[in-house]
Amino acid sequence: GIAALLAFNPYEDADGNTLRMVDAIGEVLWGEVTRAVRSGSSGDVSYEEGQAIALFRGNLVASNASAEHAAIDLIEKMGPGDGSVLTIYYGAGATAQTAEEVADRVTQQVEDLEIEVVEGGQLLYPYIVSLE
Repeated sequence: GIAALLAFNPYEDADGNTLRMVDAIGEVLWGEVTRAVRSGSSGDVSYEEGQAIALFRGNLVASNASAEHAAIDLIEKMGPGDGSVLTIYYGAGATAQTAEEVADRVTQQVEDLEIEVVEGGQLLYPYIVSLE
């Protein structure tokens, strides 16, 4: 969404903007953290009802008792590199403080990473993360 918006050029025609915006979206990695509604497993990841689970591009990649730890696991799986921009949107059950703690932990692991923390207000997802 945000990457596509930034790719928009008001001086370009609709077809040109569509191509630019679709290309921008393709460059963005995304994931989210939510709570499991039942116990189960998917691939190598097992989870219990109520546990935080992390999804990377729709695939389950981690589970943890803490949404914050699940978010950190998710970000590690996304593989941020130097010069990347990571945006952490916090919502249901998360706070600015807990989101900043996630950002601080990730900063310790990747030195040259720009991190933005944004109140997303999303329901059901304590964290939605994008990496550009």
